[in-house]
Amino acid sequence: MATLRNVHNICPPDVFKFLLELFKYNDNSKNKYSDNYYRAALIIALAHSVTPAVTIGALSGSMVTADMLSSDMKLLLDEVTSYLNLEKLLPCYRLVVTVSCLRSIRVLQKNGHLPNDPTLFRSYASYGQFIDVRLAALEALIDYTKVDASEEELHWLFDIVEDDPEPYVRHEVLRMMAENAPFSQGDGSPLATTTLVERVWNLMNCKTSQDSRLRCDLVDVYYAMFGRLSPTLISVSESSFNFGFKRSSSAYNIEPVESMDISSDQILDIEESTGVSEMLPSSSPPGLSNPQEIIDIEVGTTEVVIQPDKEEEAEEDDKVKEERVIKEEEVEYQEEEEEESGKMAEKAFPREREIVATDQDDDEEMSNGPRIANPIQVAYNYSRTSLNSHLC
Repeated sequence: MATLRNVHNICPPDVFKFLLELFKYNDNSKNKYSDNYYRAALIIALAHSVTPAVTIGALSGSMVTADMLSSDMKLLLDEVTSYLNLEKLLPCYRLVVTVSCLRSIRVLQKNGHLPNDPTLFRSYASYGQFIDVRLAALEALIDYTKVDASEEELHWLFDIVEDDPEPYVRHEVLRMMAENAPFSQGDGSPLATTTLVERVWNLMNCKTSQDSRLRCDLVDVYYAMFGRLSPTLISVSESSFNFGFKRSSSAYNIEPVESMDISSDQILDIEESTGVSEMLPSSSPPGLSNPQEIIDIEVGTTEVVIQPDKEEEAEEDDKVKEERVIKEEEVEYQEEEEEESGKMAEKAFPREREIVATDQDDDEEMSNGPRIANPIQVAYNYSRTSLNSHLC
């Protein structure tokens, strides 16, 4: 009923009056069960009956005060305030009426019936309140940050994410920020600053390394605000590729050494006096024929001079290695094929294999010369033949 609208996009007066009468004639004294959920639903219904069209007709564009409110809005605000104060004296189950009152106040603020002030929501979002009340207040603060682009409230919410003792509250804050992001990529919001980017990035990669759920929530928040690409406000310049010599030299008061004109005779005198010539085999590094080709290191930049001859030699060595590896693989492949062909021949022609083996044995006997007869074997053979002839 509260979402009904007439031709002028305004809630009908009869509906609003009916909702107020439900508040007035609600009597739960004879019921042993609490009606907290019913009262919470009535407060939410009153909040849904509020429309911006009423605000445009009632206000003149200046600061909102109590005198500028319409009669219907005054009645609505009185009901919400009375129930919010009654909850402090007689709290209901899970403080559902307080949660509904906070959401209704935020609806009144968004539609211009109340001034935008986050002080009330901050007090209810502080540590020590019931967790449902805290989440309702934090949800209102996130919506306030998005509508009014308040950088102070945004950083206060990230303080909650960093320091709050309740892990569930930290998770829910990030989840609500991912669903209702303070800004999105390409909006040109003043909240998109390098300070915010660095803070979210450090939280995502350093401070929440032990909590995988918070890391995933921070990734969702980062994606909702900046997208998959790097933020446009961070420009990649030449200074980002600097090796940090300038910053380190200024931090330790190191000044760059000025160039000095020293002759070769003076260098030899210095080496002989300090004994450096004994430790160094040559005055120039190996591989550099010209001493002027030594690598130059300046403050803030590094330039590496690579000899083209060295590059060609390295390429030739790589080619030789590749050819040698290919040849070794071909030899191994041929040996494996010969072994497999020999095994297949043994299985296919076993008799011919035995004949070849006997021929090889005869050839070896012929090459080694005639064998010398064993006398014992000769005597044994003679006695056996004579015995056989005698028996015959």
